[in-house]
Amino acid sequence: MEPRGGTLHRETLPPRLPERTRPQPLRARRTPGIDLRARRPAPQFRGRAGHRAGLLATHGASRRAGLNSLDPAGLRFVAFDFDGTLTDYVQADTAALRDLHAHCALSTPFGEFLTRAVDEIMAFHARVEAGLGDPLHMDEERLGRTLNACGVTCTPGHLHLYTQALLRATVPMPGAADLLTALRARGVPLALLSNAYDGPAQRARIHACFPEQPFDVIVIAGETGHLKPHPRPFQAMLDRLELPAGGGVYVGDSPTHDVEGAVKVGLPAFLVHPHPRVQDRARRLGAAAVAANLDEVGALLALSTSA
Repeated sequence: MEPRGGTLHRETLPPRLPERTRPQPLRARRTPGIDLRARRPAPQFRGRAGHRAGLLATHGASRRAGLNSLDPAGLRFVAFDFDGTLTDYVQADTAALRDLHAHCALSTPFGEFLTRAVDEIMAFHARVEAGLGDPLHMDEERLGRTLNACGVTCTPGHLHLYTQALLRATVPMPGAADLLTALRARGVPLALLSNAYDGPAQRARIHACFPEQPFDVIVIAGETGHLKPHPRPFQAMLDRLELPAGGGVYVGDSPTHDVEGAVKVGLPAFLVHPHPRVQDRARRLGAAAVAANLDEVGALLALSTSA
């Protein structure tokens, strides 16, 4: 989850970087059964390009997306990715870092502080992938190194402040609440499959984002022993739903981790991402449809999401 360079909001283009969906994998050496060979999912730098573009006519949206064989009226469930799809982790993390920067009254300009925090999270991912770091200690290591570079020793209070600020800043993407409400009104079961590792921490963010708890099923990939795009997390979600893969749709923002992973288990996948090159990559990996934003997803599903 959720890896940004000096530019805060930029498009994600191949090659992809490790994702910042609040990475909390289980410790490789202490917890057998977790496949940490799978690379972390990459962050989506959607920035302001993912703003609401207005609800399109269903036929027009379907034609643009290349949707041909899926019948929206026959949907038995709709499942979603979380970070980058239903909420903007980059935006939330930036807000939390800004609160931490202000709390510490640092003389270092926020831009430099943010760049350092980005560099540290990238370095942390590299250590984890090399088997040299504990994924559960991301915040401690990342914030500790970032604050230390500014002459401040990181304390549990700093970590708590960041965590609480991150929860407050975890809000729905434009169109997300309307889309989920419309699906619930139609009686469609909803599932969420997040590529995080730490179940309780990620569920806290999900609940903060959607306190009405619209999901019938929530699966955290790390608890299944594998990360997306491995089939196991998707199959675990389907098992919890007790529904066949062909009866639903999975909506996510990553061609590799969401589209490829869903296709592996026979689950039609919708990519939601504003950048044409990312959309093209998703099509090549077998996406049933692509959309620039969640309003377009609603149109593809023949929903009216207007108030």
